[in-house]
Amino acid sequence: MIKKVLFGALVLLFIVGCGPKQATDEQISELQEKKQSVETLNTEIKNFEQQKQDLQTQKAEKEKTLQELQKQKADLEKKLK
Repeated sequence: MIKKVLFGALVLLFIVGCGPKQATDEQISELQEKKQSVETLNTEIKNFEQQKQDLQTQKAEKEKTLQELQKQKADLEKKLK
């Protein structure tokens, strides 16, 4: 009987000792700071992706203009000959 009570007490202590623990204020503050940093970085990523898309659009427009100008140049060179 005493062994069962001691065993039960040990099991209870083990469960309570290994159970979930509350986060300290310092840990919560650190997690909030990290969460804010992640949100900031995600916003920056979205901004950079938009800038990349804008630059790719500008590049495509300039390449199209370059081709048109090269064609015009070739046409003018043919007329000069």
